[in-house]
Amino acid sequence: MAGLKNIMIHILKNGIKYFRDTKHLLLAIVITGLVLRVMFIIMFPDIGEGALMDSQRYQKTAVHILQGRGFCEYIRRPSAFAPPLYPTFLAGIFAVFGKNILIVKLIQAFLSASTIIIVFKIGKLLFNEKTGLIGAGIAAVFPELIVIPAYLYTETLYMVFSTTAFYFMIKGYKQKFSLWLWVWSGLLLGLGLLTRHILIMFPVFIVITFYVFKSMRTNLKGTIVMAVVCYAVVSPWIIRNYIQFHEFIPIARGARSGLWVGSYLPYNGEFRYSETMERIVKEAGSVDNLVQRDNVLFSKAMQTIIQHPWTYFSLSAKKFFLYYFKAYRNIPNGRPRSTNFMIFFTLTASYYLMLFFTAIGVVISRKEWRQYIIIFTLFLYSGVIHSLTVAVPRYRMPLYPFLAVLSAFGVYKVIRFKREHIKV
Repeated sequence: MAGLKNIMIHILKNGIKYFRDTKHLLLAIVITGLVLRVMFIIMFPDIGEGALMDSQRYQKTAVHILQGRGFCEYIRRPSAFAPPLYPTFLAGIFAVFGKNILIVKLIQAFLSASTIIIVFKIGKLLFNEKTGLIGAGIAAVFPELIVIPAYLYTETLYMVFSTTAFYFMIKGYKQKFSLWLWVWSGLLLGLGLLTRHILIMFPVFIVITFYVFKSMRTNLKGTIVMAVVCYAVVSPWIIRNYIQFHEFIPIARGARSGLWVGSYLPYNGEFRYSETMERIVKEAGSVDNLVQRDNVLFSKAMQTIIQHPWTYFSLSAKKFFLYYFKAYRNIPNGRPRSTNFMIFFTLTASYYLMLFFTAIGVVISRKEWRQYIIIFTLFLYSGVIHSLTVAVPRYRMPLYPFLAVLSAFGVYKVIRFKREHIKV
Protein backbone atom coordinates (compact mmCIF):
# COMPACT_ATOMS: atom_id res chain seq x y z
CA MET A 1 0.00 0.00 0.00
CA ALA A 2 2.86 2.38 0.85
CA GLY A 3 4.47 1.64 -2.54
CA LEU A 4 1.21 2.38 -4.36
CA LYS A 5 0.83 5.59 -2.38
CA ASN A 6 4.35 6.70 -3.36
CA ILE A 7 3.64 5.92 -7.02
CA MET A 8 0.41 7.98 -6.91
CA ILE A 9 2.22 10.90 -5.25
CA HIS A 10 4.97 10.70 -7.90
CA ILE A 11 2.41 10.69 -10.74
CA LEU A 12 0.53 13.60 -9.17
CA LYS A 13 3.66 15.69 -8.67
CA ASN A 14 4.88 15.06 -12.21
CA GLY A 15 1.39 15.68 -13.58
CA ILE A 16 1.23 19.07 -11.87
CA LYS A 17 4.73 19.87 -13.12
CA TYR A 18 3.71 18.78 -16.64
CA PHE A 19 0.67 21.06 -16.71
CA ARG A 20 2.61 24.02 -15.37
CA ASP A 21 4.15 24.19 -18.83
CA THR A 22 1.97 26.45 -20.98
CA LYS A 23 2.25 24.35 -24.14
CA HIS A 24 1.19 21.18 -22.33
CA LEU A 25 -1.70 22.92 -20.58
CA LEU A 26 -2.89 24.48 -23.83
CA LEU A 27 -2.68 21.09 -25.52
CA ALA A 28 -4.80 19.58 -22.76
CA ILE A 29 -7.38 22.36 -23.15
CA VAL A 30 -7.55 21.91 -26.93
CA ILE A 31 -7.90 18.12 -26.60
CA THR A 32 -10.68 18.62 -24.02
CA GLY A 33 -12.49 20.96 -26.40
CA LEU A 34 -12.08 18.52 -29.28
CA VAL A 35 -13.31 15.55 -27.24
CA LEU A 36 -16.41 17.47 -26.10
CA ARG A 37 -17.24 18.44 -29.70
CA VAL A 38 -16.73 14.92 -31.05
CA MET A 39 -18.74 13.41 -28.19
CA PHE A 40 -21.67 15.73 -28.93
CA ILE A 41 -21.56 14.83 -32.64
CA ILE A 42 -21.48 11.09 -31.88
CA MET A 43 -24.21 11.30 -29.24
CA PHE A 44 -26.51 13.33 -31.52
CA PRO A 45 -25.60 12.28 -35.08
CA ASP A 46 -28.93 13.32 -36.65
CA ILE A 47 -29.43 16.62 -34.87
CA GLY A 48 -31.18 19.13 -37.11
CA GLU A 49 -30.78 17.00 -40.23
CA GLY A 50 -33.44 17.51 -42.89
CA ALA A 51 -35.03 20.50 -41.18
CA LEU A 52 -32.43 23.23 -41.54
CA MET A 53 -33.05 25.23 -44.70
CA ASP A 54 -29.60 26.80 -45.00
CA SER A 55 -27.90 23.46 -44.41
CA GLN A 56 -29.92 21.77 -47.15
CA ARG A 57 -29.16 24.57 -49.58
CA TYR A 58 -25.42 24.35 -48.90
CA GLN A 59 -25.51 20.61 -49.51
CA LYS A 60 -27.46 20.95 -52.75
CA THR A 61 -25.00 23.51 -54.07
CA ALA A 62 -22.05 21.33 -53.08
CA VAL A 63 -23.50 18.39 -55.00
CA HIS A 64 -24.10 20.56 -58.07
CA ILE A 65 -20.50 21.79 -57.93
CA LEU A 66 -19.32 18.16 -57.97
CA GLN A 67 -21.64 17.37 -60.86
CA GLY A 68 -20.09 20.16 -62.92
CA ARG A 69 -23.15 22.42 -62.88
CA GLY A 70 -21.35 25.26 -61.17
CA PHE A 71 -22.38 27.25 -58.13
CA CYS A 72 -26.13 26.77 -58.23
CA GLU A 73 -28.81 25.70 -55.82
CA TYR A 74 -31.21 24.73 -58.59
CA ILE A 75 -30.01 22.88 -61.68
CA ARG A 76 -28.65 25.18 -64.41
CA ARG A 77 -29.60 28.34 -62.50
CA PRO A 78 -26.62 30.26 -61.02
CA SER A 79 -27.04 31.16 -57.38
CA ALA A 80 -26.16 34.18 -55.28
CA PHE A 81 -27.87 33.01 -52.10
CA ALA A 82 -24.63 32.51 -50.15
CA PRO A 83 -20.89 33.17 -50.29
CA PRO A 84 -19.05 30.43 -52.19
CA LEU A 85 -16.50 29.04 -49.75
CA TYR A 86 -18.65 26.90 -47.45
CA PRO A 87 -20.50 24.99 -50.22
CA THR A 88 -17.11 24.54 -51.91
CA PHE A 89 -15.69 23.25 -48.61
CA LEU A 90 -18.53 20.70 -48.48
CA ALA A 91 -17.95 19.77 -52.11
CA GLY A 92 -14.29 19.03 -51.35
CA ILE A 93 -15.21 16.72 -48.47
CA PHE A 94 -17.93 15.01 -50.55
CA ALA A 95 -15.42 14.48 -53.35
CA VAL A 96 -13.09 12.56 -51.03
CA PHE A 97 -15.51 10.80 -48.65
CA GLY A 98 -18.81 10.79 -50.53
CA LYS A 99 -21.79 12.62 -49.12
CA ASN A 100 -20.92 11.62 -45.56
CA ILE A 101 -22.36 14.22 -43.19
CA LEU A 102 -20.70 12.64 -40.14
CA ILE A 103 -17.27 13.18 -41.70
CA VAL A 104 -18.14 16.83 -42.35
CA LYS A 105 -19.13 17.29 -38.72
CA LEU A 106 -15.97 15.61 -37.42
CA ILE A 107 -13.79 17.79 -39.63
CA GLN A 108 -15.70 20.81 -38.32
CA ALA A 109 -15.01 19.62 -34.77
CA PHE A 110 -11.27 19.76 -35.50
CA LEU A 111 -11.63 23.21 -37.09
CA SER A 112 -13.60 24.44 -34.08
CA ALA A 113 -10.95 23.09 -31.71
CA SER A 114 -8.25 24.92 -33.69
CA THR A 115 -9.89 28.26 -32.86
CA ILE A 116 -9.16 27.54 -29.18
CA ILE A 117 -5.46 28.05 -29.99
CA ILE A 118 -6.21 31.39 -31.68
CA VAL A 119 -8.23 32.50 -28.64
CA PHE A 120 -5.16 31.74 -26.49
CA LYS A 121 -2.90 33.73 -28.82
CA ILE A 122 -5.26 36.73 -28.87
CA GLY A 123 -5.61 36.66 -25.07
CA LYS A 124 -1.86 36.48 -24.63
CA LEU A 125 -1.33 39.28 -27.17
CA LEU A 126 -3.89 41.64 -25.62
CA PHE A 127 -3.35 40.84 -21.95
CA ASN A 128 -1.03 38.06 -20.74
CA GLU A 129 -0.40 34.34 -20.99
CA LYS A 130 -2.70 33.39 -18.10
CA THR A 131 -5.57 35.31 -19.63
CA GLY A 132 -4.91 33.49 -22.90
CA LEU A 133 -5.12 30.12 -21.15
CA ILE A 134 -8.33 31.04 -19.32
CA GLY A 135 -9.82 32.28 -22.59
CA ALA A 136 -8.85 29.04 -24.31
CA GLY A 137 -10.51 27.11 -21.48
CA ILE A 138 -13.72 29.12 -21.86
CA ALA A 139 -13.73 28.56 -25.64
CA ALA A 140 -13.14 24.84 -25.11
CA VAL A 141 -16.13 24.25 -22.82
CA PHE A 142 -18.59 26.96 -23.88
CA PRO A 143 -21.79 25.06 -24.81
CA GLU A 144 -22.69 26.89 -28.03
CA LEU A 145 -19.16 26.50 -29.38
CA ILE A 146 -19.30 22.78 -28.57
CA VAL A 147 -22.62 22.36 -30.38
CA ILE A 148 -22.11 24.41 -33.56
CA PRO A 149 -19.76 21.95 -35.38
CA ALA A 150 -22.66 19.45 -35.38
CA TYR A 151 -24.52 21.73 -37.78
CA LEU A 152 -23.79 22.28 -41.46
CA TYR A 153 -23.65 26.03 -40.96
CA THR A 154 -21.02 28.50 -42.07
CA GLU A 155 -20.03 29.62 -38.56
CA THR A 156 -17.41 26.97 -37.81
CA LEU A 157 -15.33 27.55 -40.96
CA TYR A 158 -15.90 31.29 -40.73
CA MET A 159 -14.59 31.51 -37.16
CA VAL A 160 -11.30 29.90 -38.22
CA PHE A 161 -10.74 32.66 -40.78
CA SER A 162 -12.13 35.55 -38.72
CA THR A 163 -10.30 34.82 -35.46
CA THR A 164 -6.99 34.35 -37.30
CA ALA A 165 -7.58 37.52 -39.34
CA PHE A 166 -8.23 39.53 -36.19
CA TYR A 167 -5.19 38.03 -34.48
CA PHE A 168 -2.96 39.39 -37.27
CA MET A 169 -4.90 42.68 -37.26
CA ILE A 170 -4.43 43.15 -33.51
CA LYS A 171 -0.77 42.17 -33.75
CA GLY A 172 -0.26 44.65 -36.58
CA TYR A 173 -1.96 47.36 -34.54
CA LYS A 174 0.14 46.75 -31.42
CA GLN A 175 3.54 46.99 -33.07
CA LYS A 176 5.42 49.03 -35.65
CA PHE A 177 4.01 48.92 -39.15
CA SER A 178 4.49 45.44 -40.60
CA LEU A 179 3.20 45.07 -44.14
CA TRP A 180 2.84 41.29 -43.95
CA LEU A 181 0.76 41.30 -40.79
CA TRP A 182 -1.81 43.59 -42.42
CA VAL A 183 -1.65 41.63 -45.69
CA TRP A 184 -2.34 38.38 -43.83
CA SER A 185 -5.21 39.96 -41.92
CA GLY A 186 -6.74 41.21 -45.19
CA LEU A 187 -6.26 37.87 -46.92
CA LEU A 188 -7.87 35.89 -44.10
CA LEU A 189 -10.69 38.38 -43.62
CA GLY A 190 -11.36 38.12 -47.37
CA LEU A 191 -11.61 34.34 -47.06
CA GLY A 192 -13.92 34.89 -44.09
CA LEU A 193 -16.16 37.13 -46.20
CA LEU A 194 -16.28 34.45 -48.89
CA THR A 195 -17.61 32.16 -46.16
CA ARG A 196 -19.96 34.56 -44.38
CA HIS A 197 -20.27 38.10 -45.72
CA ILE A 198 -21.62 40.02 -42.74
CA LEU A 199 -18.34 41.98 -42.32
CA ILE A 200 -18.36 43.20 -45.94
CA MET A 201 -18.22 46.87 -44.83
CA PHE A 202 -16.02 46.30 -41.78
CA PRO A 203 -12.71 47.22 -43.50
CA VAL A 204 -14.21 50.60 -44.46
CA PHE A 205 -15.69 50.97 -40.98
CA ILE A 206 -12.35 50.41 -39.25
CA VAL A 207 -10.45 52.69 -41.66
CA ILE A 208 -12.91 55.47 -40.81
CA THR A 209 -12.56 54.69 -37.09
CA PHE A 210 -8.76 54.96 -37.23
CA TYR A 211 -9.01 58.21 -39.19
CA VAL A 212 -11.44 59.78 -36.69
CA PHE A 213 -9.18 59.07 -33.69
CA LYS A 214 -5.98 61.07 -34.25
CA SER A 215 -3.99 58.92 -31.82
CA MET A 216 -4.63 55.90 -34.04
CA ARG A 217 -3.72 57.44 -37.38
CA THR A 218 -0.26 55.90 -37.21
CA ASN A 219 -2.03 52.59 -37.95
CA LEU A 220 -4.22 54.04 -40.70
CA LYS A 221 -1.84 52.84 -43.42
CA GLY A 222 -2.09 49.28 -42.09
CA THR A 223 -5.89 49.27 -42.09
CA ILE A 224 -5.92 50.60 -45.66
CA VAL A 225 -3.57 47.78 -46.72
CA MET A 226 -5.85 45.28 -44.98
CA ALA A 227 -8.94 46.70 -46.70
CA VAL A 228 -7.33 46.69 -50.17
CA VAL A 229 -6.15 43.09 -49.81
CA CYS A 230 -9.50 41.97 -48.38
CA TYR A 231 -11.50 43.47 -51.25
CA ALA A 232 -8.97 42.14 -53.78
CA VAL A 233 -9.65 38.62 -52.45
CA VAL A 234 -13.44 38.93 -52.82
CA SER A 235 -13.45 40.91 -56.08
CA PRO A 236 -13.33 37.88 -58.44
CA TRP A 237 -16.58 36.61 -56.91
CA ILE A 238 -18.18 40.04 -57.18
CA ILE A 239 -17.19 40.12 -60.86
CA ARG A 240 -18.69 36.63 -61.31
CA ASN A 241 -21.95 37.88 -59.78
CA TYR A 242 -22.05 40.86 -62.14
CA ILE A 243 -21.50 38.63 -65.17
CA GLN A 244 -24.21 36.21 -64.06
CA PHE A 245 -26.84 38.65 -62.76
CA HIS A 246 -25.89 42.00 -64.37
CA GLU A 247 -26.00 43.64 -60.96
CA PHE A 248 -23.47 44.68 -58.36
CA ILE A 249 -23.84 41.98 -55.70
CA PRO A 250 -21.21 42.23 -52.94
CA ILE A 251 -20.54 38.50 -52.49
CA ALA A 252 -24.11 37.29 -51.83
CA ARG A 253 -27.69 38.40 -51.64
CA GLY A 254 -29.84 38.08 -48.54
CA ALA A 255 -29.01 41.29 -46.69
CA ARG A 256 -31.72 43.16 -48.57
CA SER A 257 -34.39 40.66 -47.62
CA GLY A 258 -32.88 40.76 -44.13
CA LEU A 259 -33.57 44.49 -44.08
CA TRP A 260 -37.19 43.74 -44.98
CA VAL A 261 -37.46 41.18 -42.17
CA GLY A 262 -35.92 43.65 -39.73
CA SER A 263 -38.29 46.43 -40.78
CA TYR A 264 -41.50 44.41 -41.01
CA LEU A 265 -43.42 46.10 -38.21
CA PRO A 266 -46.26 43.55 -37.74
CA TYR A 267 -43.61 40.97 -36.70
CA ASN A 268 -41.54 43.51 -34.71
CA GLY A 269 -38.62 42.92 -37.04
CA GLU A 270 -38.32 39.26 -35.95
CA PHE A 271 -37.68 36.26 -38.14
CA ARG A 272 -40.57 33.89 -37.44
CA TYR A 273 -39.54 30.90 -39.53
CA SER A 274 -42.40 29.53 -41.62
CA GLU A 275 -44.56 32.61 -40.94
CA THR A 276 -41.86 34.91 -42.28
CA MET A 277 -41.17 32.69 -45.30
CA GLU A 278 -44.87 32.62 -46.18
CA ARG A 279 -45.03 36.40 -45.82
CA ILE A 280 -41.99 36.80 -48.09
CA VAL A 281 -43.75 34.76 -50.80
CA LYS A 282 -46.79 37.04 -50.54
CA GLU A 283 -44.72 40.22 -50.56
CA ALA A 284 -42.54 39.14 -53.50
CA GLY A 285 -45.51 37.94 -55.55
CA SER A 286 -44.64 35.76 -58.52
CA VAL A 287 -40.89 36.54 -58.34
CA ASP A 288 -38.96 33.30 -57.71
CA ASN A 289 -35.46 34.54 -58.58
CA LEU A 290 -33.57 35.30 -55.35
CA VAL A 291 -31.87 38.41 -56.72
CA GLN A 292 -35.15 39.86 -58.04
CA ARG A 293 -36.95 38.88 -54.85
CA ASP A 294 -34.29 40.66 -52.82
CA ASN A 295 -34.78 43.80 -54.89
CA VAL A 296 -38.56 43.72 -54.37
CA LEU A 297 -38.21 43.21 -50.61
CA PHE A 298 -35.56 45.92 -50.36
CA SER A 299 -37.92 48.41 -52.03
CA LYS A 300 -40.69 47.51 -49.59
CA ALA A 301 -38.27 47.80 -46.66
CA MET A 302 -37.19 51.28 -47.75
CA GLN A 303 -40.83 52.33 -48.08
CA THR A 304 -41.49 51.22 -44.50
CA ILE A 305 -38.38 52.98 -43.18
CA ILE A 306 -39.24 56.24 -44.99
CA GLN A 307 -42.87 56.13 -43.83
CA HIS A 308 -42.11 55.09 -40.23
CA PRO A 309 -38.53 56.22 -39.51
CA TRP A 310 -38.87 56.68 -35.74
CA THR A 311 -40.68 53.37 -35.29
CA TYR A 312 -38.03 51.55 -37.32
CA PHE A 313 -35.06 53.11 -35.53
CA SER A 314 -36.58 52.60 -32.08
CA LEU A 315 -37.18 48.96 -33.07
CA SER A 316 -33.55 48.77 -34.23
CA ALA A 317 -32.35 50.09 -30.86
CA LYS A 318 -34.36 47.36 -29.17
CA LYS A 319 -32.85 44.74 -31.50
CA PHE A 320 -29.34 45.99 -30.72
CA PHE A 321 -30.04 45.14 -27.08
CA LEU A 322 -31.62 41.77 -28.00
CA TYR A 323 -28.67 40.89 -30.25
CA TYR A 324 -26.39 40.87 -27.24
CA PHE A 325 -28.75 39.75 -24.48
CA LYS A 326 -31.34 37.39 -25.97
CA ALA A 327 -30.63 33.71 -25.28
CA TYR A 328 -31.67 30.60 -27.18
CA ARG A 329 -34.79 28.90 -25.87
CA ASN A 330 -33.79 25.62 -27.50
CA ILE A 331 -31.22 24.19 -29.90
CA PRO A 332 -31.48 25.18 -33.60
CA ASN A 333 -33.81 22.84 -35.48
CA GLY A 334 -35.15 24.96 -38.34
CA ARG A 335 -38.51 25.57 -36.69
CA PRO A 336 -39.89 27.91 -33.99
CA ARG A 337 -38.28 26.88 -30.72
CA SER A 338 -40.53 25.69 -27.94
CA THR A 339 -38.70 26.18 -24.66
CA ASN A 340 -36.67 23.27 -23.34
CA PHE A 341 -35.92 24.36 -19.78
CA MET A 342 -32.63 22.46 -19.34
CA ILE A 343 -31.24 23.66 -22.67
CA PHE A 344 -32.50 27.18 -22.04
CA PHE A 345 -30.93 27.25 -18.57
CA THR A 346 -27.58 25.86 -19.81
CA LEU A 347 -27.29 28.26 -22.75
CA THR A 348 -28.54 31.27 -20.80
CA ALA A 349 -26.45 30.67 -17.68
CA SER A 350 -23.23 30.05 -19.63
CA TYR A 351 -23.73 33.07 -21.90
CA TYR A 352 -24.69 35.51 -19.14
CA LEU A 353 -21.82 34.31 -17.00
CA MET A 354 -19.45 35.05 -19.89
CA LEU A 355 -21.07 38.48 -20.32
CA PHE A 356 -20.69 39.17 -16.59
CA PHE A 357 -16.95 38.54 -16.61
CA THR A 358 -16.63 40.38 -19.93
CA ALA A 359 -18.16 43.43 -18.25
CA ILE A 360 -15.61 43.14 -15.43
CA GLY A 361 -12.79 42.85 -17.94
CA VAL A 362 -13.98 45.86 -19.94
CA VAL A 363 -14.48 48.04 -16.85
CA ILE A 364 -11.05 47.18 -15.44
CA SER A 365 -9.30 47.83 -18.75
CA ARG A 366 -11.36 50.92 -19.71
CA LYS A 367 -8.43 53.33 -19.38
CA GLU A 368 -6.54 51.34 -22.00
CA TRP A 369 -9.50 51.04 -24.37
CA ARG A 370 -7.36 52.08 -27.34
CA GLN A 371 -5.47 48.80 -26.99
CA TYR A 372 -8.68 46.89 -27.67
CA ILE A 373 -10.26 49.23 -30.21
CA ILE A 374 -10.29 46.60 -32.97
CA ILE A 375 -12.42 44.21 -30.91
CA PHE A 376 -14.69 47.01 -29.69
CA THR A 377 -15.14 48.18 -33.28
CA LEU A 378 -16.08 44.64 -34.29
CA PHE A 379 -18.72 44.47 -31.53
CA LEU A 380 -20.17 47.84 -32.47
CA TYR A 381 -20.27 47.06 -36.19
CA SER A 382 -21.88 43.64 -35.67
CA GLY A 383 -24.48 45.02 -33.29
CA VAL A 384 -25.46 47.86 -35.62
CA ILE A 385 -25.70 45.67 -38.75
CA HIS A 386 -27.87 43.06 -37.03
CA SER A 387 -30.03 45.63 -35.27
CA LEU A 388 -30.88 47.11 -38.68
CA THR A 389 -31.63 43.69 -40.19
CA VAL A 390 -32.13 40.44 -38.26
CA ALA A 391 -30.94 39.93 -34.66
CA VAL A 392 -30.95 36.31 -33.51
CA PRO A 393 -28.60 34.65 -30.98
CA ARG A 394 -26.92 32.45 -33.61
CA TYR A 395 -25.65 35.49 -35.53
CA ARG A 396 -23.50 36.67 -32.62
CA MET A 397 -21.72 33.30 -32.39
CA PRO A 398 -18.65 34.50 -34.36
CA LEU A 399 -18.10 37.04 -31.56
CA TYR A 400 -17.82 34.36 -28.86
CA PRO A 401 -14.05 33.77 -29.26
CA PHE A 402 -13.49 37.49 -28.62
CA LEU A 403 -15.95 37.52 -25.71
CA ALA A 404 -14.03 34.54 -24.32
CA VAL A 405 -10.85 36.65 -24.32
CA LEU A 406 -12.44 39.64 -22.59
CA SER A 407 -14.27 37.48 -20.06
CA ALA A 408 -11.02 35.60 -19.39
CA PHE A 409 -9.38 38.88 -18.43
CA GLY A 410 -12.28 39.51 -16.04
CA VAL A 411 -11.79 36.06 -14.49
CA TYR A 412 -8.03 36.65 -14.27
CA LYS A 413 -8.53 39.95 -12.45
CA VAL A 414 -11.06 38.43 -10.01
CA ILE A 415 -8.64 35.59 -9.19
CA ARG A 416 -5.79 38.05 -8.64
CA PHE A 417 -7.97 40.26 -6.43
CA LYS A 418 -8.96 37.25 -4.30
CA ARG A 419 -5.33 36.13 -3.90
CA GLU A 420 -4.15 39.59 -2.93
CA HIS A 421 -7.10 40.00 -0.55
CA ILE A 422 -6.35 36.65 1.12
CA LYS A 423 -2.69 37.60 1.52
CA VAL A 424 -3.66 40.81 3.25
